[in-house]
Amino acid sequence: MARTVFPYRRPDQQCADPSAWLVTAAGRTYEGPIALPGWDYNTDLAIARDVRIDLSKLREQSGLPTDAALLLAVVWESSGSHQRSRCFREKLPGLDGIANLQVDAHLRGEDLGGTLTLRTAIVLAEQVSTPEPFTAHLPGSELWSEEFRIVLEDDAPLFPVAMVDFAVTTFPLGTPWSVSVGSNPDSAAMGSLMLYINESIDAVAHAFRNAGDPTTADAVLLSAAHADVTRVLIEHALSIEELDSSIDYPEGSIGRMLQGVMHRIFPDEDYKSIRRRRDSQPAMFADEVHDAVRVFSEVR
Repeated sequence: MARTVFPYRRPDQQCADPSAWLVTAAGRTYEGPIALPGWDYNTDLAIARDVRIDLSKLREQSGLPTDAALLLAVVWESSGSHQRSRCFREKLPGLDGIANLQVDAHLRGEDLGGTLTLRTAIVLAEQVSTPEPFTAHLPGSELWSEEFRIVLEDDAPLFPVAMVDFAVTTFPLGTPWSVSVGSNPDSAAMGSLMLYINESIDAVAHAFRNAGDPTTADAVLLSAAHADVTRVLIEHALSIEELDSSIDYPEGSIGRMLQGVMHRIFPDEDYKSIRRRRDSQPAMFADEVHDAVRVFSEVR
């Protein structure tokens, strides 16, 4: 759904009256949540809302003819997965009056992460052949819109977590956590990633078990883990010589996930220059990562 940028008349926000979003996750429904506690990649979302549209006001204030084809669309965007897609589309009636539409959509948990933005918009569905001056006439021209954001998790990469006694593994006993990342960038991320937590270190195990409602001490450890995991993923991305932002890796693959992490930490920067900086100034590079993930910023 492309948005045009030429100047045209727009109706006021009162032409549409959307209800609060209802979000269902793991069998529980939340009304207009700003955060979903305990969400993970295995949790799909069902979203729903009603939208009441005053077609008379919308067309009058936009200067559009009664036969102009309009539609209501909902587009979601995820800051964690860097994916964006339309999940709902329905044409509005051609006549004036009041239209009541019910929005229902299903979002796959594996496509999401970070902050989920739901954008509801009324747009032109087809070109208006004989437009009045300063009126929208191109398909995709946005007449009205509203955004709502839901924090699923912070922007740390999300993948399966396993509590393990490191005494029965090959991990060093004093290591608080360890990240396992597959080496093939084309392989599925969900089957090739794991964060192992050393349950024999009580403070670390407590922090991860209480991540939904952490104490100050828990928050310190979780923030440190976030920064360390991000650093490991960036180092892993830079170790794959062929990995580059221009490569179109399969959706849900390790390569696509690593590209997302790199874009979040080093937006629009060439991978070769990042590698050179990492190799020439490793200490400064680590500081850059800590600064980008805002380590300890949420500790109170």
